[in-house]
Amino acid sequence: MTPSSTARPFIELGRDQVREHAPHQFVACASDLGWPPGMWPASVGTDIGNGHPFVLHSTQESHATYVQNFGCVTLDVLND
Repeated sequence: MTPSSTARPFIELGRDQVREHAPHQFVACASDLGWPPGMWPASVGTDIGNGHPFVLHSTQESHATYVQNFGCVTLDVLND
């Protein structure tokens, strides 16, 4: 499935809002972040990893996957 997003204001995401389930792999629930189901921002600012933003890599019905620019960190946001 190709990435899709809805234009939203720039979003900042801190380490305290996600859970690291494996080295460099994070997960969060959309509802915990205040995101409506199925609404995926194109990029997410963060202080995780190298500090570069996460960019939307792919979407599925159940989740969206973000990858960090110039880094090896991934973030899965579950569509709950």
